[in-house]
Amino acid sequence: MNFWAVIEHSLRYKYNGQIPDEIKRRLVRSADAAFLLDKEISEIRQDIIGAEREVVNKENVVNELIDSIQLLYRVAPLDDAERLNNEFMALYDAQGDDEQFMELNRRVRVIAEAYRMKND
Repeated sequence: MNFWAVIEHSLRYKYNGQIPDEIKRRLVRSADAAFLLDKEISEIRQDIIGAEREVVNKENVVNELIDSIQLLYRVAPLDDAERLNNEFMALYDAQGDDEQFMELNRRVRVIAEAYRMKND
């Protein structure tokens, strides 16, 4: 905005309101280019924000799954807990998607709840 204010002030002072047509055309092209650049930067910003959200969501899903596996170690036989922990590690190493982590978390929670109820 400062850039355009300086340009406008200079044009008014230098040309006293009688801006040559060629400069007007160049200003219009420049304004169009600035608009497109602003639009592109805004889209890039939204893409970055979206990517940041995805990272945070994945971290939350993974942390919840780790909590579920820790619960499983407390209530289930060690072999079952180890098997599901190994499945988690394989998925983590393969950089699985959120849905895969959520599905594994659902399975671990169901199994942990079943063992917890059995032990009560």
